[in-house]
Amino acid sequence: MSTTPTDLYKSVEQDNEIPPHERVRMLLNTAITKLERAQQAHKEGDVVGRGELMGDVVTIIGFLQAALDKDQGGEIADNLDALYDYMTRRLGAFYLDQSLDSLVEVGKLLEDMREAWDGVAEQMKDQ
Repeated sequence: MSTTPTDLYKSVEQDNEIPPHERVRMLLNTAITKLERAQQAHKEGDVVGRGELMGDVVTIIGFLQAALDKDQGGEIADNLDALYDYMTRRLGAFYLDQSLDSLVEVGKLLEDMREAWDGVAEQMKDQ
């Protein structure tokens, strides 16, 4: 059974034992996996599957964006907000040109973000 982004978000939000940085990593991992599956669905001509998966990715990006604390996060939160906006626009651009370039680009951005959050996790372990 497939977990929807909303179910995933609710489950990690309700589990107080999962540190916030780990919650973000879980959402990023899910977004990356779903985006890879959307690319595969596109290659296989599965328009419905691709659409559902891309919708899930957009939802996850929306959750991450909504969770930003712009008052406390300052410039970093503003930059992440702009990045999430950009990723959402690039995913939307796919529907116009049907080129995998935008999906690959967003996938790379998500992987870079996951790598950065992996660094945060390492720093948290050292404290």
